[in-house]
Amino acid sequence: MLIESIQVALLLLHERREGNELVHHLLSRASKVLPSSTLDDWLSRIPRAISLTKGDSVEDYFNIQDHPIEEDPLLSVMLSSLPYFSDTSIAAKWHFPCQLNDFFAVAILEISDDEEICELDITELVYGERADDFTDIEEIQQGATSYFLTCCNSLTQITNLSATDTGNQVLQRMCYASIITAMEAYLGDVMKREVLNREPVKVRFVEHYKPFSSQNFKLSNIYIQLDKLDKLITEELDGIAFHNLVIAKQMFESVLLTKFPQKEMAELNRAVKTRHDIVHRNGKRTSGELIEVSYDEVVRLKDIVHRFTIHIDQQILDGFVTDDQ
Repeated sequence: MLIESIQVALLLLHERREGNELVHHLLSRASKVLPSSTLDDWLSRIPRAISLTKGDSVEDYFNIQDHPIEEDPLLSVMLSSLPYFSDTSIAAKWHFPCQLNDFFAVAILEISDDEEICELDITELVYGERADDFTDIEEIQQGATSYFLTCCNSLTQITNLSATDTGNQVLQRMCYASIITAMEAYLGDVMKREVLNREPVKVRFVEHYKPFSSQNFKLSNIYIQLDKLDKLITEELDGIAFHNLVIAKQMFESVLLTKFPQKEMAELNRAVKTRHDIVHRNGKRTSGELIEVSYDEVVRLKDIVHRFTIHIDQQILDGFVTDDQ
């Protein structure tokens, strides 16, 4: 499935005779190297892949890049980006061909010494008891929230898709709008998790959310109201358009005590307006002019959203909106 996905992406580039040169190079090399590679070939290169990727940052992982190793084409493919698009999981780290992470774990065990320490994954036990505590520790150690990593992955897939046909305006407009959607999903998911899982944050939300201030009820009904509070909060948060950065900014500052970076706000507001016209006006401005979006503009917006979400995510991690705030 991995080879098929790469070949499809490469075919799109050939048919359109357009696209990013680096993307074309990465896909072409992989399509030549992978068909002749064996499981033993992959396994034998994992130790060196581990060594060569030590110290790589989250940003390094999500950027399209080439790591050529002249004497080892397969290792080059493993360490470099593979900008294909797939609806299902078909590869693990270093593009190891497998659909389940369990198989990748078996591969790691296969190359490990029998005497090496093996850490047991107790994820299911954690989620059955105190998942939030362990999530905090995990995210602090990896330097990013799970929602940020999901957002980065979406941004990468969107720009990879955009690169497959840079002259297709329908595709470019769709990708441009999807980047704003990815940002909106990140903001909404972070807000919902923090509000629902942290009591002090929930209190701030209830105190500052204007629609709640107009509601009155009898004191005798207080426990009834408390029982349905989480459901009510969830419904309200699901109804908020977090791509409206004015509303989102106010909520993040008052509820999560988190500041939006001013440097990116002007460009993001313009992008949000463009996204609105793409989604709700069939890609036309109010003047009737058709919006044209280039691949470079898609990449530029991706970079802006990436910087914007990093700035917010680091504030979420710095103290993790602790109970004493």
